[in-house]
Amino acid sequence: MEKIRKLPKILDNNTDSTSGEIETIKVQKGIWRTYDATDGLPGGVVCLLQGRQGYLWLGTSVANDIGTGLCRYDGAEFITFTTDDGLADNHIMSIREDRQGRLWLGTPGGVSCFDGEQFTNYTTDDGLADNYVTSICEDHQGRLWFGAREGGISC
Repeated sequence: MEKIRKLPKILDNNTDSTSGEIETIKVQKGIWRTYDATDGLPGGVVCLLQGRQGYLWLGTSVANDIGTGLCRYDGAEFITFTTDDGLADNHIMSIREDRQGRLWLGTPGGVSCFDGEQFTNYTTDDGLADNYVTSICEDHQGRLWFGAREGGISC
């Protein structure tokens, strides 16, 4: 029996905005498109999120908690953001988009917030339970919760 699933398009390659269309993909056993360093992806993927603008955001990692940054995929190319661009750490453990469209990134060096132009970083100096943030959740009231590897949660 052939399975059919519907997935939203990443981006319309001819514009900077999502088309809003739904594309039907026939799933065939054993057929996958794999992306790797030859496509511009700098490392293994730990977490991912498709944001409201249609971009696919990927948190990357390689061995021993060494990260290669945050990647944005627009359907054609990968763009990588690193500590050189303002990230708290290059190892991205979790990604969450809030109601305002900002990206929140959990890293071993704290939390980074990306507003589309720049990163703002938060650490234990700002009240986080621990700098090693592994998970992020937004509750129904719009509060962000940050789960830490040691030290509990912060909101």
